[in-house]
Amino acid sequence: MNAGYAKARARASVRATLDRAVRKCYEVGTMQLRAAAGLLVIISFARAGVGDPLPASASLVRQFDSFGIAPRSQGARGTCSIFAVTAVAQFEAAGAAGAGSRPSPMSEEFLNWAANETTGSTADGAMFYEALRGLQMKGICSESAMPYNNSAAAAMRPAADAIEQARAHAWRWKERWIRRWNVSVPLADAEMLAIKKTIAAGHPVACGLRWPTGGEDWLIRVPPPAAVFDGHSVALVGYETNEQMPGGGFFIFRNSAGASWGDRGCGKMSFAYVRAFANDAVWLECGAPDSERAMIHFEAEELKILTKDKCDAVPQDMAPFGAKMWSGGKQLMVRGVDGGTLTLELNINEPGRYGLRVAATAAPDYGKVKFTINGAAAGVEEDLYSGRVSPSGLLDLGVHDFAAGAQKLQITIVGAGAGGGYNFGVDAVEAVRGR
Repeated sequence: MNAGYAKARARASVRATLDRAVRKCYEVGTMQLRAAAGLLVIISFARAGVGDPLPASASLVRQFDSFGIAPRSQGARGTCSIFAVTAVAQFEAAGAAGAGSRPSPMSEEFLNWAANETTGSTADGAMFYEALRGLQMKGICSESAMPYNNSAAAAMRPAADAIEQARAHAWRWKERWIRRWNVSVPLADAEMLAIKKTIAAGHPVACGLRWPTGGEDWLIRVPPPAAVFDGHSVALVGYETNEQMPGGGFFIFRNSAGASWGDRGCGKMSFAYVRAFANDAVWLECGAPDSERAMIHFEAEELKILTKDKCDAVPQDMAPFGAKMWSGGKQLMVRGVDGGTLTLELNINEPGRYGLRVAATAAPDYGKVKFTINGAAAGVEEDLYSGRVSPSGLLDLGVHDFAAGAQKLQITIVGAGAGGGYNFGVDAVEAVRGR
């Protein structure tokens, strides 16, 4: 391991436990060692602004090693995004399995099939949102059940036993988007900070980037826009603050070129490079099998509209964008302006505690929205801009206690997206058993 990487490492832990360790170590401003939730957490801190507990460096490389997740090669195929999502998913599943877990390697070939099967694509390779849809709906089997073929086409189909095995990993994932696909502007400060905080909290980040045409040396320097192509995907697994580097530091990334590439399959790219050329970034949380399977499903275009102000809402056929990615092949398309509101009625037959989420759409002319349920704030503000029309992933609105009967879900437009638009789209509203 390169000495520049060895300054600090992080062993994955639950977010709350790590945050407590971060705050404690920051107070004394030194290297600290903590046993947290049965795992060793090693992080390096530098004094920053008051109240800023972000460690100066963190790495998940040793945790990948402890889980037995070796870097693998995509060969000559265009499956880098599949490899990045598989690496992130396997890391999270191993962490969910508990200390000492070394699960079998997961099958990139299966995930490639699952992405196509659930989106209607026939490509060899996938966008992150396509791969994540396949992962959620079909799960993923072991590498031994469907081995990767360096020269195979996307038409490969898994055996029945591989499909059955994969179901153990279906409907257990929460998608956490830091940035949906966007090549129009560099990463904002908040997005850069979110990537670092996610890694420091013990989660790798799948990241798609434009890649330098002049070789990997340009990952440290920042080439002109004409000297990059779109692109390549990796898993960001660490970072280090270093004022001698462009942008003030570098990220450690896990490539998909095998263990012989770089430093045991890993490399580094400057903060400045990632800020300039990252397209999208997403991480995962892994729960129990079937924990994310909906108990109640409402098609948005079929819901009763109670009120609408400064907006209009109509059903939209999503066939031009890949109807298979939207339940029923349709969504409720809402065209509005800043401050526009839409209120939908949800009928809950059985009282109880439910986790509520919204399957929305992201698009170039979409804006920022916030949600309330029965008048109370729900979830966080969501930016639904994306350079491609695509599913947003399930937007988590939190856990709520519902009486039987009608509930009011209000969606408010709170700002323009990166494309200057204020519209939004809703595919479905779902409820799972509250936890």
